[in-house]
Amino acid sequence: MDDSKQAKTAECRYEANQDGGTLHIEIAGRLIRVPVKSKIEAHQLLGSAKLREILKSKGVNQVAGYFWGDQGC
Repeated sequence: MDDSKQAKTAECRYEANQDGGTLHIEIAGRLIRVPVKSKIEAHQLLGSAKLREILKSKGVNQVAGYFWGDQGC
C-alpha cells in the first residue's frame, strides 16, 4: 500500500504577529503556513472547507485529524 495516499494527522501551532497571526500546519513532513487574523480564526479554520481547499492547493488531499502541538492553544 502506498503510504503517500493515506490520510495523515496534522500538527497545528498558532504564532501571533503584527498582522494577526499564522497557523502553522505540519503534515507528512511538510510545513504549511496560513495567515489568520486571530487565534480564534485559527481554531475555526481547522476542519473547514476553506482549509481543505488551501491544503489541497498545496498537494495535501486527505487529513485524518488535527491536534494542537503547543499547550498555548
